[in-house]
Amino acid sequence: MSLSSAVQLVSAVMAIRLIRPSGVFTAWLLLACGFIIQGVRRIFSLFEVLYDHLHGDMIIEILGLAISLLMLCGILKFRPLFDEISRSHQALMEKQTKLTNANRELEEAQRCLREANLNLSKLARIDALTGAGNRRDFD
Repeated sequence: MSLSSAVQLVSAVMAIRLIRPSGVFTAWLLLACGFIIQGVRRIFSLFEVLYDHLHGDMIIEILGLAISLLMLCGILKFRPLFDEISRSHQALMEKQTKLTNANRELEEAQRCLREANLNLSKLARIDALTGAGNRRDFD
């Protein structure tokens, strides 16, 4: 019983620790509260057995421990998932920044090309020796 209570309370702590990486406050807080209540209930059962000399049903206690362990394992498996999501989000933001910078560089290069083409067009219409318009300027 005491092990089951401890596992319930550890599950509650782990659920609370998942609030930050997941960004989901209410769901994890509700789960943590449920784990705490289950842990407290198991502690009360333990005190009844210890001080009132009641004999608990061993099958029920083993099932309670198994459920507590399964819930703790489930909670522990969520952390790597949220860490991976966080890493993916960070990588996405870095790539988006690189793409934005590349787009700015491309726009600048296009502006420079438009200016160069405009200058070439002007040079193609003016005679280099006389500075007067040539045949292309009249076409």
